[in-house]
Amino acid sequence: MSPVETSAALNCICRTVQQRVLSQISSANQERNCKLQVIFYSSNILSLSPFLDESGLMRISRRLKNSNLAFNACYLILLPRKHILTQHIIEREHTQNLHMALQATMAFVHQRFWLLSLRSTVCVIIQKCIIYFRADLVNRKF
Repeated sequence: MSPVETSAALNCICRTVQQRVLSQISSANQERNCKLQVIFYSSNILSLSPFLDESGLMRISRRLKNSNLAFNACYLILLPRKHILTQHIIEREHTQNLHMALQATMAFVHQRFWLLSLRSTVCVIIQKCIIYFRADLVNRKF
């Protein structure tokens, strides 16, 4: 598979997860053709300035929106906290970056995704990582 096909497949999976988990939000936006902020007025997601992009993915607006970075870097894909896709994304970034610690894993995840309650989710996943646990023990002894 090419990188373009992989990216398209990941976007399709993210869209499906968002529709299932965040279905009330996205369906209300599509039916009423209104801003998402109207729906989120009692939610903690309101501060993230969510919107739907042209492919139907729910994204959040960051402070980098006025920069010259690519669209995917400025507007991150919003994903729920407790979902198997979220866990797989964190595990992939953790292993791909040589079982780095909490802050590094969070930084790599935040390059493309905005995961709700990221810190606590990453902590749980890293604590289950045997390779990280062994490396941490060796570092603590010296």
